[in-house]
Amino acid sequence: HSFPTRRSSDLAAVSAGHHAVDLAPGFGTYYALGFAEYVGNQYAIAAADLEKARSLGAGENVPTQQRALIDVNLVAAYLGAGELDKAMKVADEAKQLDPSISGKLDIPIYNYYSTQARTKVSNKQYNEAAAMLEQGAPLAPSEASAMYTQAAYAHLSGDKPDNDKAKADADKAIALDPNNASAYYAGGVALANSSKTKDALGYLQKADDAAKKAGDTALTAQIEAAIKKVNGLK
Repeated sequence: HSFPTRRSSDLAAVSAGHHAVDLAPGFGTYYALGFAEYVGNQYAIAAADLEKARSLGAGENVPTQQRALIDVNLVAAYLGAGELDKAMKVADEAKQLDPSISGKLDIPIYNYYSTQARTKVSNKQYNEAAAMLEQGAPLAPSEASAMYTQAAYAHLSGDKPDNDKAKADADKAIALDPNNASAYYAGGVALANSSKTKDALGYLQKADDAAKKAGDTALTAQIEAAIKKVNGLK
């Protein structure tokens, strides 16, 4: 999941959106304008226009599901602008409008925390990156297993890996998704680092099985190299 980059076509869409709002200001035109601004990475401006659409939607008898979709886009815009508190408030209201929207809301929340964590990893702030992902995971249930897995990898990074915390996050990821090969792999590496060879091999074998089942050849190769290493083979 990643935010889109700005292109000349995005600027044209924003221009068209402004023209439409000038001609007929309403729910649909503000929605289109706000979405175009979001795609063009104008997050704060997009949030303001999506807020207008949102407030007009209630008065124009717009169907509940469509109003909930506005909220999904508004959450993404707020998160793009770094307005976490506002985003989470709108996310809660969206779930009240349409409980089935939860999975769609999880994606921008995942993007926000994952992006923040990547920045910290690039600055070698591994514990802070893991903490960011651990904080975000409960807020995006359908993406939580992936976020705990990323947190485990962050704990394993750098010169002094925190193997206990990495193992704990890997186990949280596995509890949410028993087919998460990457989580088993992270857990196996953490155990191997802690000289718990037998337990490490158990995790790595489960990782290997899950990766093969998913058809992930690159991860399978990584896991099998780790198994050989743990077994003391070259």
